[in-house]
Amino acid sequence: MKIARKYRVIPYGRFSSINQNDLSIEAQVAQCRKAAEGKGWEFVEDHLFSDEARTGATIFGRDGINDAIARVKSKDRDWDGLIVDETSRIARNLSDLLRICDIFTHHKAFIYFVSRGLDTRDPHFRDLVIINGQRDEGALTNLAYEVHRSQVHRVENGLVPCGRCFGYDHDLIEDLSRLKWGRPVIVGVKYVINKDEAIIIRRMFDLRGQGYSYRKICRALKDEGIKRTRLYKQRRLDCWTQSTIGKTLSNRRYLGIIPFNHTHQSRDPETGKKVAQPSDSSEWIEKVVPELRIISDEQWERAHSHSKASKERTSGWWGGIMRADTLFTSVLRCGVCGGSFTIVSGNLNDVRKGYYGCMAKRQDDACKNKLTIRRDRLEKQLLSGIVEALSMPVATDHMIKEFKIALEDEFAKRSREVTSTEISDHKQEKVELERAIHNLLELAEKDGLASSPSIASRLKENESRLAAINRRLQTEPLDSPDLSVDHLRLFLAEQSANLVSILTGDVSTARLALLKHIGKIKMFPEDNNYRAEARIKLFVGDEEFYPRLFAQLNLIGKNVSQLCDFFSVSVSALLRPMWREERIQQKALTKDSRGRFTFKLKS
Repeated sequence: MKIARKYRVIPYGRFSSINQNDLSIEAQVAQCRKAAEGKGWEFVEDHLFSDEARTGATIFGRDGINDAIARVKSKDRDWDGLIVDETSRIARNLSDLLRICDIFTHHKAFIYFVSRGLDTRDPHFRDLVIINGQRDEGALTNLAYEVHRSQVHRVENGLVPCGRCFGYDHDLIEDLSRLKWGRPVIVGVKYVINKDEAIIIRRMFDLRGQGYSYRKICRALKDEGIKRTRLYKQRRLDCWTQSTIGKTLSNRRYLGIIPFNHTHQSRDPETGKKVAQPSDSSEWIEKVVPELRIISDEQWERAHSHSKASKERTSGWWGGIMRADTLFTSVLRCGVCGGSFTIVSGNLNDVRKGYYGCMAKRQDDACKNKLTIRRDRLEKQLLSGIVEALSMPVATDHMIKEFKIALEDEFAKRSREVTSTEISDHKQEKVELERAIHNLLELAEKDGLASSPSIASRLKENESRLAAINRRLQTEPLDSPDLSVDHLRLFLAEQSANLVSILTGDVSTARLALLKHIGKIKMFPEDNNYRAEARIKLFVGDEEFYPRLFAQLNLIGKNVSQLCDFFSVSVSALLRPMWREERIQQKALTKDSRGRFTFKLKS
């Protein structure tokens, strides 16, 4: 008699927009729970995988599904499958959906889709899921087409297609005959000129027509007391910037024209990010709305004739001189405003004539940090400070302490995974399997059915399951490792030596090592000098890092492979608590009460 197995399944849920109700995932989980109970499966709700406000067009940036993929590859996985409400929750891209299903199948796990009753273990699953996947992918394509069609219709009627624009307010067009949630339905939005902002726009065009650069326009507006009236999410600067001035001066809406479809967005299949690409000029739409005009044609021509002449004068200069490849390119950040800290003056090709400073201060006068430091002095002092900090005993002790705490916590957590209830269920199933195998052997011997294919198949299936249960019962709980501080210290010394050799070698390789082990370095001005702050992360690496670490720590045993798999999958999640901000101090190396180290650079 075949023994029915009680599978353990974990739910996955996703909703795609921040405007959707976050209770959507709860509803999906409820459907999955009902389906699991109907099939007699064990529903493990405590380990829910979920993605909130994430598109199904790509798996990039979706921690929930990526975590499920990583966990299914783990050798000590204690669940059998993933249960999902419908195929579109996994992905609305057919290739992604098929790839995820193939990964689960390869690692002896399954995915069950409740709405369609699809199971990856079904021989006809692939044919059926392709049909559903094409429907899900088509729904996304149709939605994009319908949204674009609606935007084109709005533009042709002189309405706002999307977003806000400086210089205009929004006037809602309501249909009083239709109500939604007790309020009239909004059928469109019109632009209305904001008189105060229109004055600022005309001032910008006049200054540009007089030959002012973008930087001088920013300073002129600041001197005249004209403040920026709208702040945006990215940096929230309360001052004018050169990029803002440039975008304002190139906006054709101020001529009374609503431009649309000059660009279109395409998702990069390698990064999952949307990239704006220029559309063919034949697809452009420009609706003339005279009542939206803010500037005259003469103002536009004067401003853009100067921009064209300025572009011709500076052609080739910015790309040639202002893009030097240095060790700290894209690594340094201003500690005052958080902006880029790079070479802002001098000759970038000469280490003695280039000066580092805050780019926000240099370009837009948007930061109070006006202190600069010569390139050779910064790079020499900063590099020597990092090298010295890597050999500090107090820093090594701090990292070893944090690592031991994190590792012991993980061992304690995983030792509780095998509960007494699970062991009891396995023992009961083992007895039933042994009885079934014994009965099959007696039946074969008594009735002469030893050569029967069905009997042989059932015997093989039961024996395979019995062997798996025996392996599970023989697996001892993970004990907290007895880590040797000397071993950890030797390992850190090796890591430090390797990092130092990399930092003093090839520039591009050294910069990657800086970003990996130290991250961003913040520069704070103090008494005409700079104080550098950075985080030191030596317990970090690729998938081969932790197996090598445990081998050096002499953690040899039957549970080491499982432990290595876990660390190579969830490194950041486990070790983040010990990545506290380490500050480095040159010469007088001291640690404060928060375990941080500092050092100063002389400018």
